[in-house]
Amino acid sequence: MTGSRAEARTVLRPLIGGAAALLLIAGLLGAAGAQQPVGAPLRLGPPGAPPPPAASPESETIQRLPPLPARPADADPSALPRIPPLPAWPSRPIETRPPDARQTETRPADARPSTESVEIAPLATIDPDNLGTRAAAGDPFVPELWARTPRDVATVLLQRLPGALASPALRDLQRRLLIAQAKVPEGNPPAGAPRLIALRIAKLIEMGDPEAADALLRVVPAKIDDEPIMRVRVDHQFLAGKRDEACAEVTRQLARFTNVFWQQAQVACQAAAGQGGPAGLGAQLLREQGFDNAAFFNLVELAGGAKNLPLDKLGPLTPATVVLLRATKRDVPADTLAATAPGVLRALALAPEMPLPTRLAAAERAAAHGALTPETLGQIYLSLEAPPADIANAAALAKSDKSARARALLFRAVRNQTNPTTRTELMRAAFEASRAAGLYGAAAALYRPLIEEIPPTAELVWFAGEAARALLAAGANDLARRWYDLARARANVDGEANKLQAQLWALFHIAGADDTPFEPVRLLAWYDAQAARPPAALNERAVLVYGLFGALGERVPSSAWLPLAVNAADTTRPVPGTGVLLELGSASTDARFGEAIALTAMAIGPRDVGAAGTLACTGITAALRALGLPQAARRFALEAALAAGA
Repeated sequence: MTGSRAEARTVLRPLIGGAAALLLIAGLLGAAGAQQPVGAPLRLGPPGAPPPPAASPESETIQRLPPLPARPADADPSALPRIPPLPAWPSRPIETRPPDARQTETRPADARPSTESVEIAPLATIDPDNLGTRAAAGDPFVPELWARTPRDVATVLLQRLPGALASPALRDLQRRLLIAQAKVPEGNPPAGAPRLIALRIAKLIEMGDPEAADALLRVVPAKIDDEPIMRVRVDHQFLAGKRDEACAEVTRQLARFTNVFWQQAQVACQAAAGQGGPAGLGAQLLREQGFDNAAFFNLVELAGGAKNLPLDKLGPLTPATVVLLRATKRDVPADTLAATAPGVLRALALAPEMPLPTRLAAAERAAAHGALTPETLGQIYLSLEAPPADIANAAALAKSDKSARARALLFRAVRNQTNPTTRTELMRAAFEASRAAGLYGAAAALYRPLIEEIPPTAELVWFAGEAARALLAAGANDLARRWYDLARARANVDGEANKLQAQLWALFHIAGADDTPFEPVRLLAWYDAQAARPPAALNERAVLVYGLFGALGERVPSSAWLPLAVNAADTTRPVPGTGVLLELGSASTDARFGEAIALTAMAIGPRDVGAAGTLACTGITAALRALGLPQAARRFALEAALAAGA
């Protein structure tokens, strides 16, 4: 590794109050002034450091590998992975609890790395932490992406990245960060910390991207066999349905590592293979070591033939637990699925042995976090066998039944329907049901091909808003424009169409898909066209939308802001991730690229974008724009506006 600068040290930083947070966001939106480096206890980069050095491709040794798939290929249930529990460092555990919640950049500078000819390359020496996909020309994810970020900080950030990320825009950026070829940051890692390559692969598995994880695993030298790497390999095999290979590896590694992870994996292997005696003895040893998960022990007994044992309080599922669930073919409690990472949910959804209710629920949540393609979600929906009467009455049933089964019935009903009017009515019911379940993004991607089949006609202008919003959410801006144009064409003769086109203007302008100028009169028309809402709720939505416009570089006039300021309601609601937002401002203005990308993901995390708040959404939008990712900034801003009901 090359480069010279002062040795990075860990220092303590003071916390700054809410007023400083507001000043930071104002700075991101265009105000001048230096950022004060505040946030977490670790210093996230020296403010006065020189700019990152230029890349030196000629000094790099390139090793070519087969193409890396751009997204999971879900057709084969034997190709899966998920998060391994890494060594107990630091004391704070990795967050793996997703909520209910893929688009690609159209601009070369923001584009996802090409999958036509992917290169996995070490830099200069064979250090596995350097491995990754080589950035294409114009791609900002260059080898120097961690420049000016100390290694201990980069290590903490990689471990803290959310495995479940509700924002497709931020999820795509996080994936690119994890697979990118990058020079190892300067400095020393924290004592006992795993290798960066192990953290990156573990996070890709947790996110539900087995192909990317597998591509990195294939180039890690065989001599690198420390415990974090071996855990990643075993968990990857467990979730890929390669139980025999994984269990053989567990047996070999137990001679080297004897902690709870390996003993639990051995018990799962023995129980799933019908070796009740050894599994029982292993379970007893786990109890004696303080492993306290009654539901796991019940699964071990169920695999041995026991009946009717409860599985409540099973907690977030691990790959070893998935092995037991597939052996026992038991349904998984809803609270357990809600606490489980997308990569494991993907494995459950694709496991043919699992009961269909569990597969349906797991598939929805995996799709909502990008771990399952819309096509595969649709296939699992269509595997539901239901009485014809239930399918015919799917819309009515969905009003009282909030389960995944009801949403699968709606999908079948839409697929079966050939009348355009009836089909659009059913799709509107499906979108309402998905919003209520926090699954709107997954539903929009699922129904996109079905919306494409419907021509925008005057008779369907009432559906134009729903269709345009869903297509925008699915990244099909050109297709969405057809419905927007329908509303604009009908605006002079239809009052509802006029209101609709005013509402859609803001979304299309945020998405960069509108051909009209940004004018105060259009902003006022958008505000007036909002559906009847309590004043405080309308105020909150308007503040977010105006803030997003400002973060994207538009000048919102004071005449638009003033009524919102005068009518603002007092609120005590906290700002999520204030410390992360503060540090994000510093990292983005100081061009600490990798650090800033990690902080955007951490600022949202597993929560729905709509719950992140105005300061978080506008701050992230402005930071992405400052990093030279304008398309990503627009996609995220659009997600925020849609989540707010705009």
